[in-house]
Amino acid sequence: MAPYTLMRLASLVPDAVEVQIIDEDLQPLPFDELGPQDLVGITAKTLQIDRARWIATRAQARGAKVIIGGAHATLAPDEVAAWADCVAVGEAYRTWPQMIADFDRGQLQSSYVDTEWANLDFLPPLADRVLRQVDEKRRYWTPYLEITRGCPRSCTFCTAIRVSGAVMRLRPVEQVVEEIERRGIKRFFLTDDNFGLNFRLHPEYMEQLFKALARLPLHGWTCQAELLVGDYPDLLKLARQAHLDKFFIGFESANPNNRRELGGKAKGNVERYREVIQRPRRGHRRGGPLCFRLRW
Repeated sequence: MAPYTLMRLASLVPDAVEVQIIDEDLQPLPFDELGPQDLVGITAKTLQIDRARWIATRAQARGAKVIIGGAHATLAPDEVAAWADCVAVGEAYRTWPQMIADFDRGQLQSSYVDTEWANLDFLPPLADRVLRQVDEKRRYWTPYLEITRGCPRSCTFCTAIRVSGAVMRLRPVEQVVEEIERRGIKRFFLTDDNFGLNFRLHPEYMEQLFKALARLPLHGWTCQAELLVGDYPDLLKLARQAHLDKFFIGFESANPNNRRELGGKAKGNVERYREVIQRPRRGHRRGGPLCFRLRW
């Protein structure tokens, strides 16, 4: 999968500053090229944090400064602060440019917090130099895309609220269309934590979005959702026309005693699950490809 978070952050780097995205799945880390002039940013989930620490230690030995961001740094900043030069808490749309400027002045701080959950209306587009460097069509199987961000649910087991915010934010439809066309992607996976909740929260936006995507030559795309999408047949029809062919749904539990843990997302009602699953399948038999992928 293409490194969408790094592509977003790299696109915020000023044109006068050289930026390089390094994906260890494709290339080794060039430690011998690092020096005091380099600022190394690492994004990591918890399962990757030991590797992130290993990289940071070796980069620091070459004189580089290291910033750790991502889900683990946001959820456990004190742990990361013990070995990173700087900790980036939150999504960093606001703070990453400040980190670069502070490093340039020799005044990099030990921590930057961006949990204001910035409006996505003015999110800069992916830079052309970043797209050329990543070369996602040749080097990656699955392009990522973000259309919305955040989730107002309160599921006790989920980190999305703390990592992406409890307020649902929407990218302008024209911005989404422009990015798809400029990248030339025909299929993608949405990084949105709960895109399907917008069927209820923002139906007018979803209608506008689906109608715009229906005009594009897409081959299919996948989003994360919840079972309430089955209650909106008109939007499901538009979703099929917009080339959406998979909902990745977390039913979370088949035990109704767990309903208090599910933040209103589900109630452990298996009959309800069966009912909702059948609705897109009936649409599929009418010729519109749409299906569920289940996660337990």
